[in-house]
Amino acid sequence: MSTRPYLVAAAGLLCLTGAAAISRAAGAETGVTERYAGGEPVTFAQVLKLRARIPDEKNSALALLRTFTYLPHCTDDACYGKPLAIARVFWARRKGEELTRPHSPQMRDILDTYLGMNRRALDLIREAARLPRGVYPYPDEPRNPYDLDLGHLVAVRAAARLCLAEAVLCAQNGDGARAADSILAIRRVASSLGDPPVAIEALVRCSVGDVFVRCLERSLALCELPGSSLALLQDEVSREETEISLTLPLLGEKARGHYVFSLAAPELRAFMDGPFWNWCQPTEGELTHYCTRAQLREEDARCFDGVMGQAIAIVSMPLRRRIEEADRLRQEIERIPEERLVARALLTGLPPMVERPARCLARLSVVRAAVAAERWRQQRGRWPDSLGQLVPELLAEGPEDPYAGGRLGYLRTDSGVVVYSIGPDREDDRGMSLLEVQRKAGTDGGRVGYDLSFRLFNPELRGAETLSFRQEVASARLTAAEMKEAGLTRINLLEAGFTAVELRELGWE
Repeated sequence: MSTRPYLVAAAGLLCLTGAAAISRAAGAETGVTERYAGGEPVTFAQVLKLRARIPDEKNSALALLRTFTYLPHCTDDACYGKPLAIARVFWARRKGEELTRPHSPQMRDILDTYLGMNRRALDLIREAARLPRGVYPYPDEPRNPYDLDLGHLVAVRAAARLCLAEAVLCAQNGDGARAADSILAIRRVASSLGDPPVAIEALVRCSVGDVFVRCLERSLALCELPGSSLALLQDEVSREETEISLTLPLLGEKARGHYVFSLAAPELRAFMDGPFWNWCQPTEGELTHYCTRAQLREEDARCFDGVMGQAIAIVSMPLRRRIEEADRLRQEIERIPEERLVARALLTGLPPMVERPARCLARLSVVRAAVAAERWRQQRGRWPDSLGQLVPELLAEGPEDPYAGGRLGYLRTDSGVVVYSIGPDREDDRGMSLLEVQRKAGTDGGRVGYDLSFRLFNPELRGAETLSFRQEVASARLTAAEMKEAGLTRINLLEAGFTAVELRELGWE
C-alpha cells in the first residue's frame, strides 16, 4: 500500500488531526542520541539504523503483520462502519452517567456480529500482545523517503478498535479479567509502533493510546477489573509514559526534508508538482522562481535545518519548558517568509508536534493515578481522600500536572471520583471533560476549555441498569443518515418503540 494519500500529513508533520505524539523527558530522548556515533544522521537510511534491533521471534510488529491479513472487516472503512458505526457513536456521545449502563440486547447483537466476523484476528492479536515491543520493517535504503509503505497503520488502528469492542462487551457481561486482557492488547498494539522514524507512526501510536484510555475508562464504568490486572495495566501506563521518544521521528522528518533540498532543479520541480505539494498549490510563477534560484533554495534549507534543530532540542527539555518553547517556536515559524516554500510546508505542523505530547503525558498521568485509586478502593472498600494517600504504596510519587505546575486534580462526587489535569487551556474546569463541555454547550463544536479527566464510579452503579435500544438511539442523538450507515431500517426503529412522528423528527421520510 503506497503512502501517497499520507504525503500531506507526513510532510507537514501534523496535518493528521486529532492525534498526538508521546515523549517523556530526557531519559528516553538521550537513549536515541547515544545510539548513533559521528554526529546527527543526514539521510533517512541513517535514521533507520538508529532503530532498535528486535529478534523476529520477539517482534510484536511482525506478529501483528500476520494478524492483519485476517482483518478485512476492520481495514475497509465501508465494511467496518456497517456493524459497529452505531456503537462508535454511542461511545462518543453518551452522557457521563450513562457510561455505567450496559448496551441493550440489540446493541450487544451488533457487537457480537462484529466480533464474530473478526474472531480469527482477535485470537492472533492476543497472541501478538504477549510480546511487549515491536518495530515495523522498512527498506534499508529507500530511494524516496516520502514514498513508503505505511499500510500497517490502517490495520493498527483497526486492531485497536476491534479490541475496544471486545473489552466493552466483556465488561458488560461482567468478565473483568477478559476485558482487561483486551485492554492490554490495545496497549501492546500501540507499542508495536516502537522507534517510529516518521511522524505519522508516532501520531498513530498516540491515537491508539487514546483508544486504550477510553476503553479502560468505559470498562471500569461497567464492572470491576481484577486487582492483578489493574496492577499490570498501571505498569503498562508507566511504561508508555517513558517508552516513546519524539527524537527519532523528528530526526526522520529532518532527514526527509534533506532529501527534498538535495533534489536537482528538474527533480525538485517534478516533486513539487506531485501529491506532496497539492495541498499548498503554489502558482506556476512561484514554482519557477523557487526551482531556478539556487541561493533561495540554499537559504530555505538552512532555515528548515535550523528550526528542526531547535525542535529536536526542545523535545529533550522538561515537559513544562517544552510547552513554553513550543509557543516561541510557533511564532518563529509564522515569521518565515512566504518565498521559502519548502521550509514553510515542512514546518507548519511542527509546533503542535512539539507541544501536544504534554496532552498525552498528562492524560497518561491521570490514568495511572486513577487506576491506583481504583486499586486502593478494592483493597480498603472506600475511595482515597486524596491522591497523596496513594504514595508510596500504589504510586511512587504524587502525579504531576504539567499544565498546572502542581498536583493532578482529584474530586469526590456522589457517583465516585474524578482524576484530572487542567489541560491546555490552563484553567480548572473541575474535571469536566471535552464531551461534557460540548454537551453542555449544546453543540459538537463546544468551547475550548475542558479538563483531561478520568471518571471512576462507585461499584454499585456499574452495570446496574441496562439501556433500552430506544434509549440508546435517543441519547446518542443519531441522525437518520448515521442510522442508515449503521444498517438500521425504519422497521428496526419502529420495533424499538419509536413512533412515526419521532422518526420524522429524526429525519426519516
